[in-house]
Amino acid sequence: MPCFLGAPSGGASDRFHTFTALGSTVGDVYPVEFVLGLWAIGFAAHKTEVERLGRESVEALIISGITTQLIKGTVGRERPSSAAGDADNYGFGRGFGNNAFSSFPSGHTTVAFSIATVMAVGTSHKKPLLHRTVSIVAYGIATSVGLSRLYDNDHWASDVLGGAMVGVTSGLVAIRIDRRLGGKPHRADQSTWIDHLSIAPGPRGGISLGYSSR
Repeated sequence: MPCFLGAPSGGASDRFHTFTALGSTVGDVYPVEFVLGLWAIGFAAHKTEVERLGRESVEALIISGITTQLIKGTVGRERPSSAAGDADNYGFGRGFGNNAFSSFPSGHTTVAFSIATVMAVGTSHKKPLLHRTVSIVAYGIATSVGLSRLYDNDHWASDVLGGAMVGVTSGLVAIRIDRRLGGKPHRADQSTWIDHLSIAPGPRGGISLGYSSR
C-alpha cells in the first residue's frame, strides 16, 4: 500500500478497506451498466428526466474516456506499482499501448466523477433534499473509486486528483453539448453515431470504446 495513505489501525482500517473495496468494485464495471441501464429504463418508461440523465451520463463517459486515453498516452507517467517510488517518471507518448506508463490521470476516477457530475447537476432543479442526497451519494461513490486506486497502488494521488478534474469537466461539457442540441430523447428509429458505439471496461483502468459501421 502506498506510504502516503498512512496505515489506519483496527476498526478504522477495516472500514477504510471496506470503503475502498466498494470503490474498486463499482469502478470496474458498474458505471457502464448503470448509465446504459438508466438510459434504457428512462426510454422504455417514457421518463424524460431519467432518460436525459442516462443519455448525458453516457455522453460524459464517452468524452471522459476519450480525453483520458489521449492524456494517458501523451503524458506517459509510470504507475506506482512499477515505478519503485519515483512519482516523476514521465515519457512523452509512451503511454500509448503501454499500461505501465498510463498512470495519469486515473481512468476509473475520471469516469466516476463524470457520471457523478451529471447526477448532481441534473438534479439541481429538484427539491433541495433530493438534490443534496443525490450529490452526496454520487460524489461519495466517486471518491471511493478514487481512493481505491490509491489503496490498490495503481495510481499516485495526483493521478486521482487529475482524474477527478477531467471527470467533472467532462460531465459539464456533456451536459452543455446535450442541452445545446436540444436535449431530445434518442429514438429507436433514428440512426445516429451513438447506435454504433460499444463501451466496455478497459484493463487496469479507463474504458474501451468500439465502433461498428453495421
